[in-house]
Amino acid sequence: MISSIFEKTKPVNFIILLVFLFLFYWSVQFYLFDFEISEVEIMPSIGILAILLFSVFVVDFIVKRNKLTGTNSYAILFFTLLFVVFPETLGDSKAILTSFFLLLTMRRLLSIKSLKNIKLKIFDAGLW
Repeated sequence: MISSIFEKTKPVNFIILLVFLFLFYWSVQFYLFDFEISEVEIMPSIGILAILLFSVFVVDFIVKRNKLTGTNSYAILFFTLLFVVFPETLGDSKAILTSFFLLLTMRRLLSIKSLKNIKLKIFDAGLW
């Protein structure tokens, strides 16, 4: 059943994974880390969640642009499942920010294979 859903790239796959990641993030925050709702704590958590959800789109962009897999959504499925396997990473905002910037770096480094503006791409990847 999972293979029939994620075999093709469809917008519903993104919706399923983003809703799942959203619900899983907040359940980990409340049950694993005893998160309390206050204005001071909720705003950074919403920002980190937004970066985490945007990372799913960055992973999909990297995979599609560089043709790393076929026309399926398995890459974003496994990216989301990595957070399920290691839920402690959702409590570390620095790790989420680091993974986001590493994804941006990998995006630029994988674009080097086009052999255009190599020095600029290496500089841009190092800047991230």
